[in-house]
Amino acid sequence: MAILGSNTEINQTAYEAYSPIYVSASLNMTYTVAYALTTAMLVHTALWHGPRIWRVMRRQRVEQPDIHAKLMMEYEDVPRWWYLGVFLALFSLSVVCVQVFDTTLPVWGLIVAILIPIIYFLPAAFIYASTAQIMTLNLISQLVPGFLVAGKPVAVMVSQLYIFGNAY
Repeated sequence: MAILGSNTEINQTAYEAYSPIYVSASLNMTYTVAYALTTAMLVHTALWHGPRIWRVMRRQRVEQPDIHAKLMMEYEDVPRWWYLGVFLALFSLSVVCVQVFDTTLPVWGLIVAILIPIIYFLPAAFIYASTAQIMTLNLISQLVPGFLVAGKPVAVMVSQLYIFGNAY
């Protein structure tokens, strides 16, 4: 609170007068490894599972259906327009919330916050399915909005909310 201005943005002169940020070496190393892991997750999924994902996206049959897939064939598929309708309704509500309330998050920041989990969904799912290790987006959700809307902590927190809400 000591460095925030009246408009919830960082007051640079108050920040400089307060003190610089001190980060320990262990926290610095933790962040470095975590950023490397999030990048490695994307590269690993592209290299190891990329051809399989590409075949599924082109709707080629990759494997024979197991018993669960055979049982699910009894039910009618949900139309894709339902998913599109729900997404558009919730996206519209999100835009209204970001614009009406004083979040200082621009609409393009909201779109970026929605795209980040979309990009990381498949790699995180493959890692979790094969290793039972949960890959979180907490560092990416701090880094990207912190860089794009620098000096606006409320906007960064709101974009983190949308990133975490879409990731799980």
